[in-house]
Amino acid sequence: MIFYEFLFHLRQQERLQSAFHGEALSLATVCNWFNEFKHGGINLAEYLREGRPSMATTENNISTVRLLIDNDMSVLSADSDKLKHWDELSAQNLSRKLAVRKLCTWWISYNSIEAQKFRRVD
Repeated sequence: MIFYEFLFHLRQQERLQSAFHGEALSLATVCNWFNEFKHGGINLAEYLREGRPSMATTENNISTVRLLIDNDMSVLSADSDKLKHWDELSAQNLSRKLAVRKLCTWWISYNSIEAQKFRRVD
């Protein structure tokens, strides 16, 4: 296999594209994994994930967070201890389902008109 790839002058990304077509990882991801292996991270068992993530967006999770928000709006702040164990994807899904958004942002464009700036924090 390596000899075949050598003969046809295929690069790593091209090999992945030919093997997995549209489902191939990006070059950046491949480089990250390569660096991980290069620095001794060769235990793939710790990366295995079966089934849905433990913090999947379920109706039970949605109702739990809705109750938390109804009781205490500060739970939505970035440094709230109540939601620290939630991953970013689950938090995004929940905010979409609950129709809530961040009350504050780090960056507000300087060329936004006043109404746009206010709309970000209302």
